[in-house]
Amino acid sequence: MSSKSLNRITLALNAGYAIIVALLLTTTCKAQTDVQNTAFTPLETIITDLNADNLPDTLQIYLPPVEGDPGEFRKINIALGGHGRNTFTANDAWSKIDHGFTAGNTNAVTSNRVFIHKEGNKSIILLWGFAYGSGREEYAIIQVTGNKMEFLHHYWLEDPVTFTDLDGDGHAELLCRQEPEMDTKITGVYSPYMVYTFNGVFTLSQVLTKKYNTDHYVWAGYKYNEKIIVESPSDGSKPRIIKQ
Repeated sequence: MSSKSLNRITLALNAGYAIIVALLLTTTCKAQTDVQNTAFTPLETIITDLNADNLPDTLQIYLPPVEGDPGEFRKINIALGGHGRNTFTANDAWSKIDHGFTAGNTNAVTSNRVFIHKEGNKSIILLWGFAYGSGREEYAIIQVTGNKMEFLHHYWLEDPVTFTDLDGDGHAELLCRQEPEMDTKITGVYSPYMVYTFNGVFTLSQVLTKKYNTDHYVWAGYKYNEKIIVESPSDGSKPRIIKQ
Protein backbone atom coordinates (compact mmCIF):
# COMPACT_ATOMS: atom_id res chain seq x y z
CA MET A 1 0.00 0.00 0.00
CA SER A 2 1.36 3.45 -0.92
CA SER A 3 2.16 6.12 1.64
CA LYS A 4 -0.59 8.31 0.18
CA SER A 5 -3.17 5.60 0.81
CA LEU A 6 -1.95 5.17 4.37
CA ASN A 7 -2.17 8.91 4.93
CA ARG A 8 -5.74 8.96 3.63
CA ILE A 9 -6.70 6.09 5.97
CA THR A 10 -5.04 7.82 8.92
CA LEU A 11 -6.83 11.08 8.14
CA ALA A 12 -10.15 9.27 7.83
CA LEU A 13 -9.64 7.48 11.12
CA ASN A 14 -8.68 10.73 12.86
CA ALA A 15 -11.72 12.46 11.42
CA GLY A 16 -13.98 9.62 12.55
CA TYR A 17 -12.44 9.70 16.03
CA ALA A 18 -12.96 13.45 16.22
CA ILE A 19 -16.63 13.07 15.27
CA ILE A 20 -17.14 10.37 17.93
CA VAL A 21 -15.46 12.52 20.60
CA ALA A 22 -17.57 15.52 19.58
CA LEU A 23 -20.76 13.46 19.80
CA LEU A 24 -19.78 12.12 23.22
CA LEU A 25 -18.99 15.60 24.51
CA THR A 26 -22.25 16.95 23.15
CA THR A 27 -24.24 14.15 24.78
CA THR A 28 -22.39 14.59 28.10
CA CYS A 29 -22.89 18.35 28.10
CA LYS A 30 -26.59 17.95 27.30
CA ALA A 31 -27.01 15.42 30.12
CA GLN A 32 -25.22 17.74 32.54
CA THR A 33 -27.36 20.66 31.38
CA ASP A 34 -30.55 18.63 31.81
CA VAL A 35 -29.51 17.66 35.36
CA GLN A 36 -28.59 21.25 36.15
CA ASN A 37 -31.87 22.58 34.76
CA THR A 38 -33.82 20.04 36.83
CA ALA A 39 -31.90 21.01 39.98
CA PHE A 40 -32.42 24.75 39.60
CA THR A 41 -35.88 24.86 38.06
CA PRO A 42 -38.26 25.79 40.90
CA LEU A 43 -40.71 23.08 41.92
CA GLU A 44 -42.90 25.81 43.37
CA THR A 45 -42.85 29.61 43.54
CA ILE A 46 -44.76 31.39 46.31
CA ILE A 47 -45.34 35.16 46.31
CA THR A 48 -46.54 36.75 49.55
CA ASP A 49 -45.72 39.60 51.94
CA LEU A 50 -43.61 38.04 54.71
CA ASN A 51 -42.74 41.19 56.68
CA ALA A 52 -45.83 43.43 56.29
CA ASP A 53 -44.02 46.11 54.29
CA ASN A 54 -46.56 45.97 51.43
CA LEU A 55 -43.92 44.60 49.05
CA PRO A 56 -44.14 41.17 47.43
CA ASP A 57 -41.63 38.61 48.69
CA THR A 58 -40.78 35.43 46.80
CA LEU A 59 -40.07 31.91 47.99
CA GLN A 60 -38.70 29.41 45.48
CA ILE A 61 -38.49 25.70 46.25
CA TYR A 62 -35.98 23.68 44.25
CA LEU A 63 -33.28 21.00 44.12
CA PRO A 64 -35.29 17.75 44.20
CA PRO A 65 -33.33 14.68 45.37
CA VAL A 66 -31.89 12.42 42.70
CA GLU A 67 -34.16 9.63 41.52
CA GLY A 68 -34.56 6.97 44.19
CA ASP A 69 -33.66 9.25 47.11
CA PRO A 70 -36.36 10.33 49.58
CA GLY A 71 -37.97 13.73 49.96
CA GLU A 72 -39.37 16.49 47.77
CA PHE A 73 -36.76 19.28 47.80
CA ARG A 74 -33.51 20.34 49.46
CA LYS A 75 -33.35 24.13 49.05
CA ILE A 76 -35.62 27.11 49.56
CA ASN A 77 -34.65 30.59 48.38
CA ILE A 78 -36.34 33.58 50.00
CA ALA A 79 -36.17 37.02 48.35
CA LEU A 80 -37.48 39.96 50.37
CA GLY A 81 -38.60 42.86 48.21
CA GLY A 82 -35.83 45.46 48.46
CA HIS A 83 -33.94 43.57 51.20
CA GLY A 84 -31.93 40.90 49.38
CA ARG A 85 -32.26 37.13 49.37
CA ASN A 86 -31.06 34.05 51.22
CA THR A 87 -30.97 30.32 50.48
CA PHE A 88 -31.66 27.67 53.12
CA THR A 89 -30.57 24.03 52.62
CA ALA A 90 -31.93 20.85 54.19
CA ASN A 91 -29.65 18.58 56.23
CA ASP A 92 -31.20 15.65 54.37
CA ALA A 93 -34.38 16.46 52.43
CA TRP A 94 -37.67 18.25 53.07
CA SER A 95 -41.05 16.78 52.28
CA LYS A 96 -44.72 17.80 52.18
CA ILE A 97 -46.59 19.23 55.15
CA ASP A 98 -48.01 16.53 57.41
CA HIS A 99 -51.73 16.06 56.77
CA GLY A 100 -52.47 15.96 60.49
CA PHE A 101 -51.05 19.47 60.89
CA THR A 102 -52.92 21.01 57.97
CA ALA A 103 -56.20 19.68 59.35
CA GLY A 104 -56.03 21.95 62.40
CA ASN A 105 -54.05 24.94 61.17
CA THR A 106 -54.55 27.68 58.57
CA ASN A 107 -51.66 28.16 56.16
CA ALA A 108 -51.05 31.80 55.15
CA VAL A 109 -50.12 30.59 51.64
CA THR A 110 -51.47 28.00 49.25
CA SER A 111 -48.82 25.28 49.40
CA ASN A 112 -48.51 21.65 50.46
CA ARG A 113 -44.74 21.97 51.01
CA VAL A 114 -44.35 25.19 53.01
CA PHE A 115 -46.41 26.30 56.02
CA ILE A 116 -46.32 29.99 56.96
CA HIS A 117 -47.68 31.54 60.16
CA LYS A 118 -47.84 35.36 60.08
CA GLU A 119 -47.86 37.81 62.99
CA GLY A 120 -47.46 41.53 62.31
CA ASN A 121 -44.16 42.09 60.51
CA LYS A 122 -43.01 38.55 61.33
CA SER A 123 -43.48 35.24 59.53
CA ILE A 124 -42.64 31.77 60.83
CA ILE A 125 -41.90 29.30 58.02
CA LEU A 126 -42.18 25.62 58.96
CA LEU A 127 -40.69 22.82 56.82
CA TRP A 128 -41.06 19.07 57.36
CA GLY A 129 -38.19 16.63 56.92
CA PHE A 130 -38.78 13.33 55.17
CA ALA A 131 -40.66 10.77 57.31
CA TYR A 132 -38.56 7.63 57.62
CA GLY A 133 -39.83 4.53 59.41
CA SER A 134 -38.27 5.82 62.61
CA GLY A 135 -39.76 9.29 62.14
CA ARG A 136 -38.56 12.63 60.79
CA GLU A 137 -34.90 13.44 61.37
CA GLU A 138 -35.32 17.18 60.88
CA TYR A 139 -37.76 20.04 60.98
CA ALA A 140 -36.78 23.51 59.84
CA ILE A 141 -38.15 26.74 61.29
CA ILE A 142 -37.20 29.93 59.45
CA GLN A 143 -38.15 33.31 60.90
CA VAL A 144 -38.53 36.45 58.80
CA THR A 145 -38.69 39.73 60.73
CA GLY A 146 -38.31 43.05 58.94
CA ASN A 147 -35.37 42.56 56.58
CA LYS A 148 -33.87 39.68 58.58
CA MET A 149 -34.32 35.97 57.81
CA GLU A 150 -32.73 33.13 59.76
CA PHE A 151 -32.97 29.52 60.86
CA LEU A 152 -34.44 29.37 64.38
CA HIS A 153 -34.36 25.58 64.43
CA HIS A 154 -33.00 22.93 62.07
CA TYR A 155 -32.82 19.43 63.53
CA TRP A 156 -35.03 16.88 65.30
CA LEU A 157 -38.25 18.07 66.93
CA GLU A 158 -41.36 16.46 68.36
CA ASP A 159 -44.14 16.48 65.76
CA PRO A 160 -45.77 19.94 65.47
CA VAL A 161 -49.43 19.94 66.51
CA THR A 162 -50.59 23.55 66.24
CA PHE A 163 -49.73 27.25 66.47
CA THR A 164 -51.69 28.72 69.39
CA ASP A 165 -51.44 31.60 71.86
CA LEU A 166 -51.43 29.76 75.18
CA ASP A 167 -50.42 32.62 77.48
CA GLY A 168 -52.58 35.37 75.95
CA ASP A 169 -49.67 37.66 75.04
CA GLY A 170 -50.78 38.05 71.43
CA HIS A 171 -48.01 35.80 70.08
CA ALA A 172 -48.45 32.17 69.09
CA GLU A 173 -46.49 29.31 70.59
CA LEU A 174 -45.83 26.04 68.78
CA LEU A 175 -47.36 23.00 70.46
CA CYS A 176 -45.52 19.75 69.67
CA ARG A 177 -45.73 16.13 70.71
CA GLN A 178 -43.88 12.91 69.95
CA GLU A 179 -46.37 10.33 68.70
CA PRO A 180 -46.84 7.87 71.61
CA GLU A 181 -46.62 4.11 71.26
CA MET A 182 -50.12 2.76 71.91
CA ASP A 183 -50.89 -0.50 73.74
CA THR A 184 -54.57 -0.32 72.86
CA LYS A 185 -56.84 2.26 71.23
CA ILE A 186 -57.04 4.22 74.50
CA THR A 187 -53.83 3.34 76.39
CA GLY A 188 -50.29 4.28 75.50
CA VAL A 189 -46.94 5.38 76.89
CA TYR A 190 -46.46 8.78 78.46
CA SER A 191 -45.69 11.40 75.81
CA PRO A 192 -46.04 14.99 77.03
CA TYR A 193 -46.96 17.94 74.84
CA MET A 194 -44.11 20.44 74.48
CA VAL A 195 -44.69 24.20 74.17
CA TYR A 196 -42.11 26.26 72.29
CA THR A 197 -41.92 30.05 72.13
CA PHE A 198 -40.42 32.43 69.55
CA ASN A 199 -39.14 35.21 71.82
CA GLY A 200 -36.02 36.02 69.82
CA VAL A 201 -35.01 32.35 69.94
CA PHE A 202 -36.94 29.11 69.55
CA THR A 203 -37.01 27.63 73.04
CA LEU A 204 -39.01 25.25 75.23
CA SER A 205 -41.19 27.00 77.80
CA GLN A 206 -41.15 24.79 80.86
CA VAL A 207 -43.90 26.81 82.55
CA LEU A 208 -46.31 26.59 79.62
CA THR A 209 -45.41 22.95 78.96
CA LYS A 210 -46.21 21.89 82.51
CA LYS A 211 -49.44 23.92 82.61
CA TYR A 212 -50.70 22.59 79.27
CA ASN A 213 -50.12 18.95 80.20
CA THR A 214 -51.61 19.44 83.68
CA ASP A 215 -54.73 21.00 82.16
CA HIS A 216 -55.21 18.82 79.09
CA TYR A 217 -53.20 15.59 79.53
CA VAL A 218 -51.27 14.33 82.57
CA TRP A 219 -48.05 15.60 84.07
CA ALA A 220 -45.11 13.31 84.82
CA GLY A 221 -42.13 15.32 83.62
CA TYR A 222 -40.73 16.64 80.36
CA LYS A 223 -39.48 13.35 78.91
CA TYR A 224 -41.19 10.62 76.93
CA ASN A 225 -41.41 7.65 79.33
CA GLU A 226 -42.26 4.09 78.25
CA LYS A 227 -42.65 2.96 81.88
CA ILE A 228 -45.66 5.22 82.41
CA ILE A 229 -48.94 4.12 80.82
CA VAL A 230 -51.67 6.68 80.18
CA GLU A 231 -55.32 6.01 79.47
CA SER A 232 -57.13 8.46 77.19
CA PRO A 233 -60.86 7.67 77.53
CA SER A 234 -62.81 7.37 74.29
CA ASP A 235 -65.49 9.76 75.63
CA GLY A 236 -62.98 12.63 75.47
CA SER A 237 -62.61 13.05 79.24
CA LYS A 238 -59.23 13.93 80.72
CA PRO A 239 -56.50 11.25 80.43
CA ARG A 240 -55.11 9.60 83.55
CA ILE A 241 -52.05 7.59 84.53
CA ILE A 242 -52.87 3.90 85.09
CA LYS A 243 -49.35 2.51 85.50
CA GLN A 244 -46.20 4.17 86.79
